[in-house]
Amino acid sequence: MNQNNNPTPSIPEFYNGKSVFITGGTGFLGKILVEKLLRSCKGIENIYLLVRSKKGKNVTERLDELTHSQDFDILRKMDAQFTRKLVLIEGDTSKIGLGMSKENRALLCDKVSVIFHSAATVRFIETFKTAVNTNLRALDEMLKLGRELKDLKLKIHFQSFVHISTAYSNWFEPIVKEQFYPAAYDPRYIIDLCNSTPDDELEKVKL
Repeated sequence: MNQNNNPTPSIPEFYNGKSVFITGGTGFLGKILVEKLLRSCKGIENIYLLVRSKKGKNVTERLDELTHSQDFDILRKMDAQFTRKLVLIEGDTSKIGLGMSKENRALLCDKVSVIFHSAATVRFIETFKTAVNTNLRALDEMLKLGRELKDLKLKIHFQSFVHISTAYSNWFEPIVKEQFYPAAYDPRYIIDLCNSTPDDELEKVKL
């Protein structure tokens, strides 16, 4: 129990004994999140990282590159064995089912109670289909996974799903407020359109 018998746990108390699933953990914001959780929440059980092969490097090489970056220098001095809490989950958010094996999906459903979905493409020159599948369909796939998680299904207090979105989601608004903005189109319509239309025709679509 925290001080003053406050029923609301501190952040380290909240994560004590919990396992977390993170997408985009090798990205700009994701790696800071991973480092912060490991350094500040010592009671965290495991952090499961969804990683895909990229630029000729397999998932193990990419994790090794991540944990040896300067972002982890302070943590490395505090705990040289911090990587023992990192569990690789090979997959790809742009694919159906997140490109995960059935075994890994079952593992996540049994162990994880907190999700951070940070994976996205922020390249403005992506094809329409790539951008939709990576930034839109991936979120839908993550929500499907979230509904399957054992702890989230039980609706235990404080279990959570966090979506880290791009700063450019509502670029057309002169002032972006902290509120939900209605979508111009049904997201599932856009997903279906992208995956049922030939690429050359899709690039002609004007929304």
